[in-house]
Amino acid sequence: MPTTESEIIEIAEDIHALVNDKITYKRDSENFKLPDYWKSFYAEISVGQQKSGDCDNYGMSKYVGCLERGVPPERVNLATCCVEPFTDSLGHHHTSLSSRYHMVCVVRADGNDLVLDNRYPAVWKLGQLKNYVWFLPEGDPYRHWFMMLNAQVVQDLRKATDSALISLNTMPWKITEPEEGS
Repeated sequence: MPTTESEIIEIAEDIHALVNDKITYKRDSENFKLPDYWKSFYAEISVGQQKSGDCDNYGMSKYVGCLERGVPPERVNLATCCVEPFTDSLGHHHTSLSSRYHMVCVVRADGNDLVLDNRYPAVWKLGQLKNYVWFLPEGDPYRHWFMMLNAQVVQDLRKATDSALISLNTMPWKITEPEEGS
């Protein structure tokens, strides 16, 4: 378990470099024949395998990798945003929010939110990414696209869900089907 802020930063940088090195960018529609496929490849790439995926596969792999290496869950987030308008390698211009939608892993360390973004070889502080859109105002039709998923919240929800299921399964009553004709 990391005990200092510098150890958390070092883990974030190591995971960022590993994932960027071991995953090759490829759209889900080409890779999995699906419009979107969210999966972490951390288990595979941590033992040297090469994988291919898009931004959510990079983000989720970094998210899981940071947790596996001991970064406290309250410090690890999966976040969606929109990047600056850009032109891809095929010459297509991406200016709409939907074509610029992106996922990253964000790690809180030393009072900063560090963005682990597959588009860059270095880890960035949140404020350094000037052209990224992290949220939209209330009432904007695309506002629901933006999210921040904190690992501690996920763990707490899992514990609460497991606890609720145990309670339901051990209740002294049984739900039965109604008898025919009643």
